[in-house]
Amino acid sequence: MAITHDDLSLRNNRAATNSSRPSLSLMVTSVLCGLAGFIFCIAGEASRSKVTWTSLTVQNSKGRRCCFSGSGAAPFGFAAAASILFVAAFILEISIFISEIILVIPICLESKHLYDWTKPRFICSTVIPRLFTAAGLFGLTNLFIGIALYVTAYRRHRLLLEENMDRRQHPQPSAPSQ
Repeated sequence: MAITHDDLSLRNNRAATNSSRPSLSLMVTSVLCGLAGFIFCIAGEASRSKVTWTSLTVQNSKGRRCCFSGSGAAPFGFAAAASILFVAAFILEISIFISEIILVIPICLESKHLYDWTKPRFICSTVIPRLFTAAGLFGLTNLFIGIALYVTAYRRHRLLLEENMDRRQHPQPSAPSQ
């Protein structure tokens, strides 16, 4: 059997290496976006608004009013940024929707008191403790699952390429025709 130029060429191996570079850069970008989203979730948890209740007596009428500890602008911004970063990190995964739904709750609640947050109110809705953290941890867990799937697919692809190269280098003898 004659050896051809294609048998000696490394062209197929180079094409496989070049095709893995964009996917590797996409994976690194995904990891960085996921970690940044997690950090924004932790920052949102630290800056979330708290409520203080006060009793008021006005002309023999008692009532309770609530005031927010701060504007909802910072936690609103952190939740929105984390939401965008998680979408960028998990553009191909469906499980991101759960983390996005968890982040929509603080966005809605914190947006209600962006302005006039010092004014006493009858009803003050706030984000429950650890909701931002739950969204961040869920997003981070999904990120690591995505990394594991990528590494598994990449290794399988490399093994298939090596197997094809071995087949080309060592062809199986065929049965003689009768």
